[in-house]
Parts: sequence; C-alpha cells; structure tokens
Amino acid sequence: MKHRGYNQIHPEALADLSGPEAQEYERIWDMAAGYYGAEPDESEYRAMGAEIWETVASATRPRIRRVFFSPRYYLLAACFAILMAVSITLLNRSISIEAPLGPGLTSEVLPDGSILAVNSGSEVRYSRKFGDSHRDLILTRGEIFFDVTEDDVPFRVHTGNMVVEVHGTSFNVRYWPDEIDPSTQVAVTSGIVSVLPKSAPENVRELRAGESASLRRGHNLLEITSASPQAEPEKPSWMQGHFKYTNIALGDVMAEVERRFAVTIDIEDDSGDLRRLPKGILKESPASAEEIIADVCAYTCNYRRPAAGRFVLTPH
Repeated sequence: MKHRGYNQIHPEALADLSGPEAQEYERIWDMAAGYYGAEPDESEYRAMGAEIWETVASATRPRIRRVFFSPRYYLLAACFAILMAVSITLLNRSISIEAPLGPGLTSEVLPDGSILAVNSGSEVRYSRKFGDSHRDLILTRGEIFFDVTEDDVPFRVHTGNMVVEVHGTSFNVRYWPDEIDPSTQVAVTSGIVSVLPKSAPENVRELRAGESASLRRGHNLLEITSASPQAEPEKPSWMQGHFKYTNIALGDVMAEVERRFAVTIDIEDDSGDLRRLPKGILKESPASAEEIIADVCAYTCNYRRPAAGRFVLTPH
C-alpha cells in the first residue's frame, strides 16, 4: 500500500508557533509519522475496515485554508490520531509465516511452544494474541506439519473448508486452494485430532495416529482412511525429502514440482492439466526437478527444456 505523504506538516500549521515550540512539534510529528511503515497490507486494511486510517488521513492531510483553532492543538490531535491508529493496528495485525520456494523446509516455534515444519511456498497466519485466550491459526495455502504443545486451550487450524482441533499431538495438514481439485488433507502421527467441515460441523470425526481425512471443496462429508494396525505412523514423506503422490492430476503434481525446486513448468495442452496419473509417484530424495519430470513423462507426456529452470510438457 502506497503512502500518501501525510507525514509532512503543512507550514501553515507552524506559522503561529515560536522556534522551540515548532521544533518540538516537528520532533513529535516525525516520531509518530515514522510508524507509517507499520500500516497493514491491503488485505488486512480491508479486514479491519478503513475507518481508522481515514481518521488519520483526515487529521493529517495538509489544509489549503487556515485552520480555525490553534495550530498546536491541531498538531497534538494529529499526532495522537497517528499513535492511536498504529497501536490498534499492531495489536490486531496478524503474524505471517511463509516458506520460500525451493528445496528444504522452514521451521518455526509458536508462542505456546508448538513447532511448525512448513513446506515450500506455504503460508500460515495467526493473531498476536495467539496463546493468550486462543490458539487459532489460518493455513492460507500449503502443507505444514504441526507438533503441538499440550494445553487446555484448544489448538485449531483453519483452512478454506475445514477446522482441525487438538490439545496436544502431531499431525500434517495440506491445503492448496489453487489446485485443480482442491481439498484439505489431514494425517495424524500421534494423539487424537478432531476434524470437521466448516459447512457441516455436525459431521465432526476423530482421527487417531495412522488415520487420515480428506475433504474436497464443496463437499460436506469427510473421506477417512485408516492405516494398517501393524504400520507405525510416520512423518509425511516431504519432511524426509521424498516426493510421494497417488491419484493426482498432472497439473497439480507439476505445481508441487515447481514449488519444491523453484522452476517453471508449462503444459502445452490445457486438457493435460486435468489428466490423472495412472500410477503413483515415489521418488526418494530427488536431486532435481528433471528427475521427477522424466519419471512422470515416461508414461504420460514428453518434455523439453527451452531454458534453464524452465520445462515444457506435451501430454501424449
């Protein structure tokens, strides 16, 4: 969001002040105006409502006509408006954790001691009040493994269509809203996890270690998968550096390759995006994007490299 130059005092406002007074008000003004860098971004601006910043704009906009009251009161009121607006913004502004594109994962420790492993290109947001009265996060996109510190306050992860609630456990959540057939997928490694569709909270289900759930966009019923009783629950394959997917569209798996290796992949035939791969993909610790692309294209497409970091696929 661009600033509009409200951090400059109009000379007319200082006209009736003595030299020392004018310098003091300029110092206060500069201190307050320095906080403009803390303005919320555009999405937060809309979420909070424009009223508070409109108040600041009104208080600090240069006046063409002479003000009808003492300039010192005008300046104090303007500085006060700025500082109050900044304080409210900083208290309500959410904190964002975003992992860069490319190999590896980003690790973060939340205020309650819970640990996040964040996959490439993923983003999660939470309030500055997290851990005080609530432990709610919003997974805007991506895949995150949560190792949650036990507490009486529920720990909740919100996606576009699901809420995941725990008190202390470890689990993985995957949600890419721009996928061809988007869904929220939850896999539990330890403890008990409650999952519920936002549009039908009465369909809540409990998952235990080794179980997983999936909820497609526009659906109200969860698809539950139970692991073999003999199988030991494992952390997701992406955390181990592997690339493992089953029953996935070509366009979606290539989007994952783009995020994992920070490359660009174009699919020439639009209908090819929708084509589901006839078999699963499992590559243990792939060293490059081409290693995965070559494996996929062995039975579903041709590919070429017109430039470094760019691939073009032509489905068969």
